[in-house]
Amino acid sequence: MPRGSVEPACRVHTAFDRLFAELSLMPNVRFPRVFMLLVLLAASRTYVAVADTPDVPLALTGGRLLTQTDQGEFVGDIVINKGKIVAVGTKLDIPQDARRIDLRGQTVTPGLIDARSVLWLTPAAIREAASDGRLNVLDGIDPLAEDWREVARQGVTAVYVQPSGNLGGSGAVLAVAPGKSIGDLVIRADAGGQATLGTTGTSTTSRDRFAQYDRLKKAFEAAKKYGEQKRQFAEYQAKQKRAVDDAKKKAAEAAKKKSTDDQHKQTDAAKKTGGSDESNKKSAASTATKSPPEPTPDPAKEFLLKLLARKVPLRIEAHREDDIAHAYALADEFHLRIVLEGVSYPRKQLGQLVQRRTTMVLGPVLQLEGSASYRRGRGDQWLTSLTDHDSRWALATFGQQPRTSRLLRVQAAAAIAQGVSPEHVLRSITRDAAAVLGIDDQLGTLAVGKRADIAVFAGNPLEPATPVRLTLSRGKVVYEASSPPSPPAPLHRRAANVDLPPTLPATFALKSTRILRKGTWRSGQVLVRNGKIAPVRAGQKLPSKISVYDLGDAPITPGFLVAHSDLGAASSIDDQSVPDASNIQAGDAYDPSDPDVTKLLEAGFLRVGFAPGSANVVAGAVCRVRLGAADPIRGKPCAIKFVLAGSARSTERFPGSLAGQVNFLRGILETRGTLDRDGLRDRVFAPPAIQQAQRDARQQPIVSVLRRQSTALFQANSPTEIRAAIQLIEGFKLRGVLVNPDEIAPFIDDLVRLDIGVIARPVRVSDYDRYLDGLAAASAAGVPIAFGTPSSEEPRITAAMLVNAGMTGEAALAGLTSGGAKLMGMPDNTCELISGANADLVVWNGSPLNLGCRPQAVIVDGKLAFAAAEQGESESQSPASTAPLELVTSE
Repeated sequence: MPRGSVEPACRVHTAFDRLFAELSLMPNVRFPRVFMLLVLLAASRTYVAVADTPDVPLALTGGRLLTQTDQGEFVGDIVINKGKIVAVGTKLDIPQDARRIDLRGQTVTPGLIDARSVLWLTPAAIREAASDGRLNVLDGIDPLAEDWREVARQGVTAVYVQPSGNLGGSGAVLAVAPGKSIGDLVIRADAGGQATLGTTGTSTTSRDRFAQYDRLKKAFEAAKKYGEQKRQFAEYQAKQKRAVDDAKKKAAEAAKKKSTDDQHKQTDAAKKTGGSDESNKKSAASTATKSPPEPTPDPAKEFLLKLLARKVPLRIEAHREDDIAHAYALADEFHLRIVLEGVSYPRKQLGQLVQRRTTMVLGPVLQLEGSASYRRGRGDQWLTSLTDHDSRWALATFGQQPRTSRLLRVQAAAAIAQGVSPEHVLRSITRDAAAVLGIDDQLGTLAVGKRADIAVFAGNPLEPATPVRLTLSRGKVVYEASSPPSPPAPLHRRAANVDLPPTLPATFALKSTRILRKGTWRSGQVLVRNGKIAPVRAGQKLPSKISVYDLGDAPITPGFLVAHSDLGAASSIDDQSVPDASNIQAGDAYDPSDPDVTKLLEAGFLRVGFAPGSANVVAGAVCRVRLGAADPIRGKPCAIKFVLAGSARSTERFPGSLAGQVNFLRGILETRGTLDRDGLRDRVFAPPAIQQAQRDARQQPIVSVLRRQSTALFQANSPTEIRAAIQLIEGFKLRGVLVNPDEIAPFIDDLVRLDIGVIARPVRVSDYDRYLDGLAAASAAGVPIAFGTPSSEEPRITAAMLVNAGMTGEAALAGLTSGGAKLMGMPDNTCELISGANADLVVWNGSPLNLGCRPQAVIVDGKLAFAAAEQGESESQSPASTAPLELVTSE
């Protein structure tokens, strides 16, 4: 292997060796062994410094190539030289001096493209807006920003960025790679003009939105007028120049006719006929018309002229029907090339979209950064209604944070879950995205002559759980895994749709080749009798009177668990008058008709650790809830929640600091729940019996925690809060679990030693990779990980991203099922398909860790609680690939 290919990685390790040596000399500083190992592991994720790599040919051999060209898909090789692809195919003649990278078992695609991002933009540039087209996004680029590293790690090699506002200005396509200057990053400048209709300002009424349309129209009218003035002045100047040239020509002809006998006379004649330039100009000026005014140079209008000349497309974000109509009115009046963004509610304009074959940039499919009013309630058919036709579109994250682009594959998987074919989705972030951005001559396909922006995956590129092996930008390695990542456990092909009867019999069986039992996938059947799971042996023949529904390859799992969630009811639960709410039980506020509960059930989550909010140091009791059940809350609370996070601190009441929280909580635990700090308790005058009952209600949960009969949840976010929580858990020998820690890598040794579990918060778009890397490292060390959130999508997203970061699929599924239940102190058969357990199960159309799959049926107490509606026709779920459910009668 050429020396230059490993030198940058070696340099990284050398730098970290020096860092560790310096840290070891620091007094009173303790760095756990696992933390040091994790930091070294992060260093070995070689974001290879491309500048030092020798410019020698590079050969990617033996990979499964998804070329996105007429060549289709095949196992073959790619040869790269001087930043370009020079050969693609099988049995290629690879140069002898080429560096070879063996990609057998890996999948190779063109580098992924996010068609709407804010990567590289400074915070000020993200906020800056205009309504006259004066902004150039390149003026807001920070080429030294480091956010590109997280994005490149997910296979994204190019992003489109643009200004903001009603008419912001010029956008550009940028590379996801290191650069010393803005010029190093630019793939195409002036790649689009930015405009919005109905998304800025108030935009709540049709009048407001029409005013935005009117401003756009006036801006283009002014630019058109400016262009006409430029044209008139240019024509005047050209006419003047022609007049001067004609005068010169006439003078020269007159001079030739003069006699050459007397040179002096010839000279005089030439002067009389105006042979000088000055006299020619005067002669031309005497016959010229009045000069039109010269327009003052205006860069904003100059850019708008490019849009009017159709050299650059105008990208208009428009969601509502009337805004889309206004966009078409602008396009027709000014003959613009338009690209529509968003398109959430086209309604009657859908016909126009199809007829005009309008180019679109669509997204986000999942609202991961809040949901704007114009995107709410789009429904599952929104995307397929726009993409089922012969349309050209690109998928984008529409990120509000620079690192949002790393979740492009999450958005792609969500598009597949809504019914768009995987092939179409992959094109929308490669070939079609390049075409929409006008860079299809450079990017988007694995073809000779194209820029060598390439992504290599350990499996299916459209499954976010699949890690990236290699990312190349212009033929240089910008991300390389420290070692070839092992592909996740086989996620199998998507199963055919299932169609269970709306009323299931009291006794029935579900048969599948994939049933999740005790953490592993097995072939067999699940027997349900009177709402409970009944025992059945492998291969056992059931009586003929029992209906057996053969689901083929459709996976069957227990109902999933959200280990910690307030279900959006924190304001109804929390009593902020005192910091000790140990007598509060979250289950008292449970509302089975809440829309969030319905969404969780339809997403396959049938168990929730229903917790109070985070406003009090002693937040209250956590109850276990069975979603969809007739009797959703049974038994005693499973845990009590303590809060050391800033949300429980206040300057208006005690405690106002972390030290105060720790001392208060220590006092509660030392007095077994009887602490009365300055009359904080029992302020209500009541008979002694009632006061005693209130004291008992507060004391009982604390005693249960001290006896390890229930779990102590500690919400602690920062490292200081986490350290305090660990000290309390160790000091009082509690069965402790950390909730929502932001960074646990430095504490892994303590978590293992004290058998402390973790409930992970959802991954945020602003997170650095170290958050997921820390959780994955903790899981590898034996720390149980569960998932908490009020959202129906976020637990699976976080689980998939953790598998991407190195967690095993088995550990992720355990955290979503029985492992998370055990962590919360729930009964042993919770979230298990074992005899005697409640028949609460989910039938999926693919692996639950594949975000492109979703529940097809949800069964609670042996009854069908939810059945997925048929999605829009796609290649993965077309009639040809959708087999009817086979009802088998046992012999």
